[in-house]
Amino acid sequence: MYFTNDRNSGGVLRGKVTLSGNGFYLVSGGGLYTLDPGEGRYVRIRFLPNRPGNFTGALTIQHDAANRPSPIAIPLSGSATGP
Repeated sequence: MYFTNDRNSGGVLRGKVTLSGNGFYLVSGGGLYTLDPGEGRYVRIRFLPNRPGNFTGALTIQHDAANRPSPIAIPLSGSATGP
């Protein structure tokens, strides 16, 4: 996933990327961030459950932009079968 601070935003965007849910892992792009106008950030998630079943989680992006609600929660789901 890739998100950006619009180049016309007129300011620095600050926040934090977190992940919740069993079976989902942040590979890169998690934690605190600071984006100048026009900059972006890649977030990579891996689904790697340790047992069969259905799994849910959320990728959450907190930010300090005045014109958008925060946080933004993106639902995740996955299913795993046996070996």
